[in-house]
Amino acid sequence: FRTQEREWELQQTFKEKERQLQETHLEVIKKLEEAERKVGDLQSALETTQSELFDLKARYDEETHAKSDEMDIILNDLERANQVGVFYLGRGYERVVPYI
Repeated sequence: FRTQEREWELQQTFKEKERQLQETHLEVIKKLEEAERKVGDLQSALETTQSELFDLKARYDEETHAKSDEMDIILNDLERANQVGVFYLGRGYERVVPYI
């Protein structure tokens, strides 16, 4: 009789441990799914941010290149204006003709 009682207790303990293990397993699965969802969200946010950064960098490079070209034109115009001024001053003109 004592062994049957002990066997029943062991079976109950085993069933309880098995139930706890299943609950833990389900919790772990739920947490894993949540973590995978968050990783997906973060990956999507990263890709969006990288795309925006690439667009901003392209726009910045384009503007920088345009300003550099504009500066080259201004410097060339200034150099020509100085050459014209030197030409007129070398010819004895006191008044420099503006370069347009």
